[in-house]
Amino acid sequence: MTEISQLRRPNQIPTDDLPLLPGSLPVRPPGAPPFGGLTPEMRRALFLDSMVQMVAAEGFADLTVERLAQHCGLPTAEFPRHFAGLEDCLLAAFEQGADTLLLLAGEACQAAPTWPQAVRDGLQVILEVLSDEEPYAQMSVIAFGTTGPRARAVAGRLHDRFHDLFTTGLSEHPGMPSDRAAEAVASVIHAVLFRHIASGRTGRLPELLPLLTYVAILPWLTRDEAAAYLTYP
Repeated sequence: MTEISQLRRPNQIPTDDLPLLPGSLPVRPPGAPPFGGLTPEMRRALFLDSMVQMVAAEGFADLTVERLAQHCGLPTAEFPRHFAGLEDCLLAAFEQGADTLLLLAGEACQAAPTWPQAVRDGLQVILEVLSDEEPYAQMSVIAFGTTGPRARAVAGRLHDRFHDLFTTGLSEHPGMPSDRAAEAVASVIHAVLFRHIASGRTGRLPELLPLLTYVAILPWLTRDEAAAYLTYP
């Protein structure tokens, strides 16, 4: 499976060749001089990173463009060159991080020798990364609850990809429609993750791996086959 250590980035401005979950750059000290000499892609990445950090720390309702720009060390006038507004920036950060997370989970699934192991390895990536990237995890709870057409479209697309993690490589069980079962599994796991994050238990997400693996594979296996993953090393 994908090594979680591959996600850790050096303490520098992000570059295109490094995996990126917004929100994990070092927080800039108050009064630090503005950044200069950055590409447009780097300036956009700084806005996304600061959006995650600020929303995780204090919520979204009172955030302003001016405070966001100050936090990431860029001029306020730079913001509209990248985003239509604060909600656009919030959803972009959420979407970018989720795409990266699901890509890594998918790679772990593809490397596994069996379907149950693939589900377990994909879930392990999701749980360990979210546990390690706590600002992003906390921001995602707020972003996922955002209303509006764009938010619903983003949430729907990501939910479909999450759903696909549990069906790739699975031969349909003759007595259970695969799409219905996988939709139920994805919804339950999604709800458990968000409940843990919202209640301040993000750091304990990896503890859920045996139970969530069991839940994810039970509809297609016997109870004894699925229960083996409750104690799987």
